[in-house]
Amino acid sequence: MKYRKLKAIIFFLLVTKAIGATEPVVFTTKSEPVIFKINIPVPKPATSPIPKLMKALEKTESKGKRYAVGDNGEAFGVLQVHESMVQEYNRITGRYLSHSEMFTPEKARMVADVVLRYYANHILSETGRPATAKELAFIWNGGGEAWTRVVKTRRDEKQRRLETYWNAVSNNLIACVE
Repeated sequence: MKYRKLKAIIFFLLVTKAIGATEPVVFTTKSEPVIFKINIPVPKPATSPIPKLMKALEKTESKGKRYAVGDNGEAFGVLQVHESMVQEYNRITGRYLSHSEMFTPEKARMVADVVLRYYANHILSETGRPATAKELAFIWNGGGEAWTRVVKTRRDEKQRRLETYWNAVSNNLIACVE
């Protein structure tokens, strides 16, 4: 019983850190009606590219159009969120959002923020350095392992698409900063 509780607390702490929670989060275990309420301050790094990157992604993906649909009906909303990114969000947080909810800009931004922060933490743990905007843009466009293509480029169609995408995002990133 105690082991189960400890396991749940550790899982809760890992998820809370992965999503960058700075507010108290309530977690309820499925096996018992126990609620853990823990306030974990996880400061966002001052050099984090995510806030500015999100604006550039939105401009690149949909030009801010809430009801945009792209990629042959597979991507929804201002950030053109694919089902796979919603599934990543659900896996990371243990919550449930549906793909159709991505037409709500706040929910689409929340999904992108959680997924990008999760992978930014992953990159930091793998490399010992903060993630770059390019790596995070590659992830948003090409999936969770696409960031490895920033350093280890390949001569294939996916690499060409990622580089073209990054050029568009970086132009919008410059425009968002000015």
